[in-house]
Amino acid sequence: MLCIERCGKIKKLFPQRLVHNFRNLQSLSVYNCVQMEEIIEDDNNEGADITLPMLKQLCLRKLPQLKSICKGKMICDNIETIGLWGIKNIKKLPLYLRFLNGQLSPPLRLRTIEIEKRDKEWWESLEWPQHNAGNVLQPFVQYF
Repeated sequence: MLCIERCGKIKKLFPQRLVHNFRNLQSLSVYNCVQMEEIIEDDNNEGADITLPMLKQLCLRKLPQLKSICKGKMICDNIETIGLWGIKNIKKLPLYLRFLNGQLSPPLRLRTIEIEKRDKEWWESLEWPQHNAGNVLQPFVQYF
């Protein structure tokens, strides 16, 4: 578990070259970091894919300056819960979905995506790395 909270003036959480050290990471939570602009910094500006095979929980909360989780695709096949609150400067959600029987499929263990009611329009306007990914994930969205 990695929980970052009130991180002051940090704008980028960690560089992409360190992601291989997080292969066993099961939970990533980042809260109340008012200067945070990017979670995984793209070392070479290539938009490389990020694989977090054991990640079960991703929570991003009150990150008003956040513009990017990562530049490439984020592959999290074991993700169970996603919480996105107060990150309205993100235009693209990099979550990459696999194909099952020729159809785009949500992660098999995904249970819920929590979004604040006031962020409904933001959620519906997100860009995705794959056509129709937002529609595939919509049944998991819970507004509160």
